[in-house]
Amino acid sequence: MADLYQAVTTNVIAIFLIAISAVIAVWTGYFARFLHSKPSLSHDKRIYFPYIIYTSFISLWILSNAYFQSSLLIERSDIVAVNIALAANIFSGLAFIFAYLFSCRITSKKDNFSLTFTQKFLLYTSIIITLLTNIIPRINITSIDIKAIGVFYINFGELSFIFFGMLIIILLSTIINLLILHKNNTCINRVKAKYMITGIIAFISSTFLIHFIAAVIFHDFTAAWLPPALSVIEVFLIGYALFNSRFYSLKYIIFITSSTFINIIFYTVPVILLELYHIKETPFFLVLWTLITGFFWHRTLRLVRLFANKIIYHKKGNPVENITKIISEFKISTDLGISKLNTVIHSNNGIIVQVSNKNQLLRDYFKTGRNILLKQDLDVLLNDNVLADNHLHLVSEQLHKMGVTLVVPILDESKKITHFYIASKEMSNVLFSCEEIMGLQRLFERANRFIDTEEKVRKSQVLAGSIAHEIRNPLSKIKYHFEKIDSDFLSALNSLATLEIEKIHQELTEGKKALQLGTKFIDVILDELRGSSISTSFFQHYSAASLTSQALNDFSLYSEEHKKRIHLEATNNFYFYGSDTLFSFVLFNLLKNAVYYFDTFPESHISIQFEKGLKHNKIHVRDTGPGITEEQLENLFDEFYSFGKVSGNGLGLAYCKKVMESFSGSISCHSI
Repeated sequence: MADLYQAVTTNVIAIFLIAISAVIAVWTGYFARFLHSKPSLSHDKRIYFPYIIYTSFISLWILSNAYFQSSLLIERSDIVAVNIALAANIFSGLAFIFAYLFSCRITSKKDNFSLTFTQKFLLYTSIIITLLTNIIPRINITSIDIKAIGVFYINFGELSFIFFGMLIIILLSTIINLLILHKNNTCINRVKAKYMITGIIAFISSTFLIHFIAAVIFHDFTAAWLPPALSVIEVFLIGYALFNSRFYSLKYIIFITSSTFINIIFYTVPVILLELYHIKETPFFLVLWTLITGFFWHRTLRLVRLFANKIIYHKKGNPVENITKIISEFKISTDLGISKLNTVIHSNNGIIVQVSNKNQLLRDYFKTGRNILLKQDLDVLLNDNVLADNHLHLVSEQLHKMGVTLVVPILDESKKITHFYIASKEMSNVLFSCEEIMGLQRLFERANRFIDTEEKVRKSQVLAGSIAHEIRNPLSKIKYHFEKIDSDFLSALNSLATLEIEKIHQELTEGKKALQLGTKFIDVILDELRGSSISTSFFQHYSAASLTSQALNDFSLYSEEHKKRIHLEATNNFYFYGSDTLFSFVLFNLLKNAVYYFDTFPESHISIQFEKGLKHNKIHVRDTGPGITEEQLENLFDEFYSFGKVSGNGLGLAYCKKVMESFSGSISCHSI
């Protein structure tokens, strides 16, 4: 066990390089298999073959560099080291040559991606130079002085500059080709080129600093393994650009990678310190530290990301958080939420549209299980796939006509698409980033219920307004007949007053009062549907006790038994400035909510008391029903909040609060 530990610690860099080589080899195999499994690709697959060969040689180059960081370096002869170094040169040279060929192919405007005469000349010349300078003895490398594992010095031949000069020319030519791709008129190609250029520049920078400045000028080869290790960045950035049509912004990549890296360092530094100082309790500490890491990893990562967020994004915050935070605006209004969202994602025309026959194509697109529609995805799919469904072409045409580049489906609770959010960027040459897409999906997963509820309320408002208007006509006619009957009864009472006639007259009077109250309620409903604030022009001073008593008489109960369970204590009466109709509305809502539980809680009752104070007067309405929890209390007066009732719509108590505020008062609830 000790020997194994010693072997691992001695060859740790070599093992690391072998692991990177293996990862790139697996990636190369996966990419090759992907191409083989896509017979529908319209592009000649020869455009991608140079990339596969390039990654294969990069994998071999890294593997050959692992030799110089292993114990084999001091166990084998200097001649073996020289041959391995020459092989590494061949692998790296051929890798960059095929990277250049790949860049020529993707920027070629000729049929079959054929090369120009200049490109062919540079390609074949560089292959010959790479092979000859590293096969003919003593041209490139003459000898290697080995001192220890990873500590060595390479003696170069007088003509080695030919090989390294050729590499520089090849790398610069590759960058020029990618810059040409960056100037391409399609936005997606520009973004792809940025990723490729970033990968190549990262690799060239590390190679120039370590292999040229540190090694050639300062004769220090201790960090010679870093460029091969960092070449994995170039490989995957190019592969990422080839495979994808959606990309993360550079800021977000830095934000995620830096915060994760810092968190890793936080948990690995204590272990490294233990090893450096040879502390005996290492195994016990490692077990304990592993448990601590597993428990606190996400907590510390969250804190690190808060810190990284402030440094990288300053006060703005990262896009995912900024977009998901807009849920608070959707709670108030869908229009307010969309307005804020458009500002955050820099969209000039983002709107929500309801699913209809006009957007049947979009609805059919999402029936296949897709969760978002991006024009950039569609363009790449149609460009690469000669067998693309005609439906996709029609969808692309519709997006073009609408001037839309993004469609997000909005689902209801039953997972049925009810609306679409459609948008495009303010600048046509800017794509939606992956983090923006992620934020949009999270936002609409939470905002869908607010959007759906608001749509239902709008429909209900139209319906309720229509019903209220329709009811007013027959009520006006009934009112007219009531008044005519009342005038006839008055003359009959004067001439022939009997107990039966007086009783009928009393019933008619109660009917008139109910009719007048109903008409007033309809006026209140219509004002609310119009969005009008409660008018105070008809407010007067009223006796709280008198109006409460009248409301109790007018309130319809299921039985006399229910009526006996409502107790009014009329002492400490006071006057208030408001509306008798709206006051009755508030009291009716409170009574209705309490009486709802009379049958299931047969011992419950309602008591109403008045409290006259120096600054505030209060009405206490107390019922001894089931009560409500603290969580329900927090949302009790919110619109559309209802709990425990099949027919509840969550509007009654919200309107009660609005009424009491118009009286310059308030309403609150305390419960256990």
